[in-house]
Amino acid sequence: MSLNTFKLFIGLVICSLAANYILPAQEILCNVHFYGVDEGLSHRFVRHIFQDNRGLIWISTNHGLNRFDGYHFTTFTKENSGLSSNNIRLVFEDPTGWLWVFSDLGGRELSWDHVDLMHSRTLEVVPWREKYPAFLPGDIRHVWSGPERELYIRIANGTSWRLDSTGVFSEIPLPATGNFTPRYVSTQHTFWGTQSDGASLDWLEFDSSGYLLAKVENPGCERCEPAAQDQYGRFWYYCQGENGVDLFCGFHRAPAAIRSGRFCFGRTWEKQGNRDFSPSERSIEMVDQ
Repeated sequence: MSLNTFKLFIGLVICSLAANYILPAQEILCNVHFYGVDEGLSHRFVRHIFQDNRGLIWISTNHGLNRFDGYHFTTFTKENSGLSSNNIRLVFEDPTGWLWVFSDLGGRELSWDHVDLMHSRTLEVVPWREKYPAFLPGDIRHVWSGPERELYIRIANGTSWRLDSTGVFSEIPLPATGNFTPRYVSTQHTFWGTQSDGASLDWLEFDSSGYLLAKVENPGCERCEPAAQDQYGRFWYYCQGENGVDLFCGFHRAPAAIRSGRFCFGRTWEKQGNRDFSPSERSIEMVDQ
């Protein structure tokens, strides 16, 4: 995915949400800026984008980690910064100010070979095992951040762990089956993850004690990615299916006495070509909690 495509997509999503759900009576103006190799990006292929607690943008590319301050790009590589590899997969910042830089040696799309720790201010790089000897980098299967910038990891044995502001890991009671993948933490500190039964890739929401709060079914969906939670508490996600339907969906979990709702809009690719759903054609599906 190119950075230009990513920025354009995010800009359109924000405009769509604002225009259709938040400020229907106001005109929405969106400015989209394009950045690429000509503007200083080290490589045109972008794998991941992350914003740290100072507002700096960190961009993982196939040739180095890029930091963008709103004006200029600074590139960190194996040669100039001591990273383990230049094939950067993703980057997160933990509560203690260290960036977790995941990288591979090339040719691996579903995992990584190294995790380096780079301090977001001093730019010091240290090996993962120097700070977190309890887990091997190769044991980490998934990583995601919470609303208070806490970090969570899922390791090879299926257990999930939370890193707090003191740098201490504690286990969290999420399903330890390989079929469930945690993906997102809401502002209410509930945990969203995906689970497939072969016919549907479903979102499951658990509370901090591991109790199932909601299940959102997505029949025919092959890929689901979390987007964000809006000011009304709705959880938004992107869904892509083998039947050629791309949807951007929001789910609102209502009190027990009221039915919860899933709201989707997007584009379907048909044999005759493509067509956009108009606002009146948006799919609205009510699901029982």
